Amino acid sequence: MNTQPQLIFILIAIFGSICQELLYWYEIRNKLDAKENKKLLHSKPYWVITFVMIVVSGIGTWLIFYDKEVDFPNKIPFVLGAAFPLVFKKIVAALQPRHLGDLKTAKAKVEYSFEDVSKIYFK
Repeated sequence: MNTQPQLIFILIAIFGSICQELLYWYEIRNKLDAKENKKLLHSKPYWVITFVMIVVSGIGTWLIFYDKEVDFPNKIPFVLGAAFPLVFKKIVAALQPRHLGDLKTAKAKVEYSFEDVSKIYFK
């Protein structure tokens, strides 16, 4: 079994997911001084979640869309890989119960926990 086309498909999808993440940070480039964004930039849990989502996007795109009978142009797995985390975030956000909480308590936190970062990432 030749796994090279499958690996190429996954890597292109991962690259699409990386580009989507870079575009997100480019989009908020004027808001990088905001306290929440500064915390995210320096949050290890955020980057762990981001890395895992990038890899899962590549593999998930391959699992759902790869067909050995079809010769996909490289732009197809790229676009699917970029779209995968966006769709996944929306699904997770739709399924999460929302707790509005107390604004004073939310502002008092110094660091984000893994749970806090995952809620921010998936909103």
